[in-house]
Amino acid sequence: MDPVWIKEYLPEIDREGYEVTGIDINPDFHPEILHDIAEPFDESLHGQFDAIVASHVMEHVSWRKALASFGNLKTILTPTGYFLVIVPALEHAMRRILHGQFDPGVMGVIYGDQREGQHDYHFCGYTRAALVQAMEFIDMQVVEVKELNCYYFINGQTFRGTEDLILGQNRPPTKITN
Repeated sequence: MDPVWIKEYLPEIDREGYEVTGIDINPDFHPEILHDIAEPFDESLHGQFDAIVASHVMEHVSWRKALASFGNLKTILTPTGYFLVIVPALEHAMRRILHGQFDPGVMGVIYGDQREGQHDYHFCGYTRAALVQAMEFIDMQVVEVKELNCYYFINGQTFRGTEDLILGQNRPPTKITN
């Protein structure tokens, strides 16, 4: 998979020689691993990845399967692996609605782009507090939580928005001593 978009977020990937493996439910993106993250991964993938970047992924999973999806992704991390999640900032969209600013940018945050089929719809939304709860639910140590400025391009127009980022790390196994 060509990690061009990931390099925009994490330019060190090129310099450090990281190997990027694409996992996607949509075969049109030609991922190395075709998989629905709402379903458990094959055991051969367990513990195989040092980091997972789920940028604008988790909001496309049904809210009924959201926590299972977080847990499924955790299974493929190494014991000290990192899990980076970036999602549209639902709190920011709600504040804008409460202030009468209901535009296509807000609609896109809540409902998704809705142009190319079911994978362009949002089935779940997250606040920063909900992201922290999800990481804690799967026993990840929260390293960082923040809101980022971004821009959404919808129907040829640019809208200012925000997205929420959370970085978690697998908790190292504790050694039991006698």
